[in-house]
Amino acid sequence: MKVETSWTEDLRTLVQIIRNNGGEARFVGGCVRDQLLGRKISDIDLATTLKPEKAIRALKINGLVTIPTGLKHGTFTVLVNSRAIEITTLRQDLQCDGRHATVSFTDSWKKDAQRRDFTFNAMYMDIEGNIYDYFSGLEDLQNRRLKFVGEPHQRIEEDYLRILRAFRFQASICKTPLSEEILHACTKYRKKISSLSGERIQGEMFKLLSYVNFLSTVFTMQEAKIIDEVLGAKVSFSGLDYEKSRLIQDHIAALTLLIRNTESSYNLQWLYSRWRISKKVHQAISILLEEKEMHCPKKTLAKLGNELTRKLIKILYAENKLTNTQHKNFMLVINNSERPIFPVMGRDLIPLGYTGPEIGKKLKQLEYLWRESSCALSKNELLLMATEKQAN
Repeated sequence: MKVETSWTEDLRTLVQIIRNNGGEARFVGGCVRDQLLGRKISDIDLATTLKPEKAIRALKINGLVTIPTGLKHGTFTVLVNSRAIEITTLRQDLQCDGRHATVSFTDSWKKDAQRRDFTFNAMYMDIEGNIYDYFSGLEDLQNRRLKFVGEPHQRIEEDYLRILRAFRFQASICKTPLSEEILHACTKYRKKISSLSGERIQGEMFKLLSYVNFLSTVFTMQEAKIIDEVLGAKVSFSGLDYEKSRLIQDHIAALTLLIRNTESSYNLQWLYSRWRISKKVHQAISILLEEKEMHCPKKTLAKLGNELTRKLIKILYAENKLTNTQHKNFMLVINNSERPIFPVMGRDLIPLGYTGPEIGKKLKQLEYLWRESSCALSKNELLLMATEKQAN
């Protein structure tokens, strides 16, 4: 099969360099899958018959910058117009322990395809648009159906991250439910998720939580007893609206929604530590957990800023705490407003006789009054209040 492609001239040049040095190169994995789905391609991966050293030497001679990101596994990165392209020599697994694999190089494209997780991730495409499909991945992709390359139990034993990847691709691509065989395998090996690094768990879950149907997928994960191993708690779905949750499309807001609706008190510190969550994301989630309702979007906007207020509106809507009209109007306000700036500064209070800790305390009081006025109070009005209080 041959399809129309959108590969750039830079990529064509890259492939031609490899061909000129006696090798073949084909695009593989997500970039092929997304090209066939008509989706935007984020990461580009190439598989080649050339050994890493020879490929690197050929590319360097032609002025390209290479980075030895994983030579032990036959992988390196080349920069093409500042874009990182990952190139890996064809390989086969010799031994797997559920987290890492020992590999050897091969000349067989089919053996390379055999080590890949799902059939629609095991397709290759050359620069001319010819598809190389060894395990009926195209048919599965067209039917939006997830199938392992090989037997699910065996493939999960090789890398336990495939449990989470199965649900992630279920959320992003599939229209048919996961098969009983796959669900059974995921449930059987669920305890092995504890052996995975926090970074790998976070990477898969953040992607899953950014998809429109994340909530129904998380429900399936809970039925398969997976979510306890990942989130550390069960989610209560009774107060959540699946259709409204489809509007979230934001991993921070989606994760916050789940945490807000766990069945028992939640150990946030465990999650932050286990998933290796950054300080920035940590702070965002902590702030969103404190906000239980919204009546005036301008007040919330002044307190949280546009980004967090937008997330909160989506969360409250999915929790059925905002009506359709409120959701529409609140979003309209946030999308057409800038975060108002509190007009009073500490130096404005000094001429009024405030000193030391009094300044900070008074600023907090004035800012509270300002937000309660929907940010309508002017600087002069606020300073007048400060003057009156000081006089008393």
